Amino acid sequence: GEGTEVNVMIMGDEAGVTRPWHIHVGSCAKGGGVFGGGRSYTPIAMDGSGHGMSKATLTVAAPDTGSYYVNIHESATAMANIVACGDLKHEK
Repeated sequence: GEGTEVNVMIMGDEAGVTRPWHIHVGSCAKGGGVFGGGRSYTPIAMDGSGHGMSKATLTVAAPDTGSYYVNIHESATAMANIVACGDLKHEK
């Protein structure tokens, strides 16, 4: 395709916080660069129950091969603190 749409949902987090997030090339264990540019990702705003959703529309297509993972950061001022990480799998 011509681009990639990525959706993320968090449940059970701290109410009212905002979490930056990004898809990266690589894995949680090995790390890698941000896929598609960091400014494409809208932070996740948690509601009063600690649930939140966001999506990113990237201008690059995700290849059919390779490894990717998602990082959820503590806050915009604490980007080095990862509160969640998950390796992603390709759907066919």
